[in-house]
Amino acid sequence: MKQSFQAGGFEEPACRYRVFDNSVSNLWDPYGAINLVLDEVEQSDPADRPEWIIFCHQDLVLDQGHDIGDLMVALHELDETDPTWALAGNAGMTDRMTMISHISCPNYSNFPVQQPCSVVTLDENLLIVKPRPGLRCSADMSGFHLYGTDLCLNALRRGHGSYVINFRLTHNSMGTVDERFYQVLRKLQDVWRSRFFGLFVGTTVTTFALSRFKLLHRIMNNGRATMYAVGHPALCSFLLRINRSLMKAKE
Repeated sequence: MKQSFQAGGFEEPACRYRVFDNSVSNLWDPYGAINLVLDEVEQSDPADRPEWIIFCHQDLVLDQGHDIGDLMVALHELDETDPTWALAGNAGMTDRMTMISHISCPNYSNFPVQQPCSVVTLDENLLIVKPRPGLRCSADMSGFHLYGTDLCLNALRRGHGSYVINFRLTHNSMGTVDERFYQVLRKLQDVWRSRFFGLFVGTTVTTFALSRFKLLHRIMNNGRATMYAVGHPALCSFLLRINRSLMKAKE
C-alpha cells in the first residue's frame, strides 16, 4: 500500500505517514486512533497543521491511474462545490439510499463519479478528513466497524458535508460482516438515536433507523419498515431534511 502511494507522489514533504499497527494484536481502535490524530492536529502549530488527513486501510493499492495530483484536483474541486465539507471518500450512501461506489474491489470495478457526490455515510476503506473544530468520532463508540458512519453523523450534526470524490484506487477486500459488526451497529444506534427525530441511515453494507422515540425507533427498525424506506428514497431524503432543520433550529 505505502509503496504504491509513494509511487503516486505521496512522499515527504507533500505528506507524512503514521502507522497504527494491529498486525500482532488489536492495539489500536479506529475510533480512538482517529480522535487521537484529530486532537493532535487541533493542538498543533497552525503553520505545521495539515490541510487534509487520510485515514485508510492497509489493503489499498493506488493502481488505477490516479496519483497525488488527481487527489489535489478532486479536493480543490470539492472546496469550490462546498467550502464547508468535512469528509470525503470513495464509497458511500446518499440521502436517497443510493450507493455511490467509485472504487475497484475483488468482485467489481466501478468509477462513475466525475463531480463530488454528496452522501450521508462513507465506507471506512478511505476517509479523507478536512479538520474542523470539534469534529470527532463519538467518545463512547469503539470497535472496528461503522466508524466512518459515526464520523459522518458527527459532521452532519455540525453542518458539514460528506462526499464521494473522483479518486481511483483498488481496495483488496469486500469487508467483513459478522456478529462483531452487529454489536457495533447496536451500540451506534444507542449512541445516536436520541439525536434524531426519525432518520433512516444507509451504509454500504446495511440500513438502519434512528429515533429518539422508543416506539418509533422500534417500528422503523422493523425489517418491513426498512425495506419500505429503501424502496421510497424520497421519504428518506425528506426525513433527513427535517432533522437538519431541527438541528439548525436547536443551534
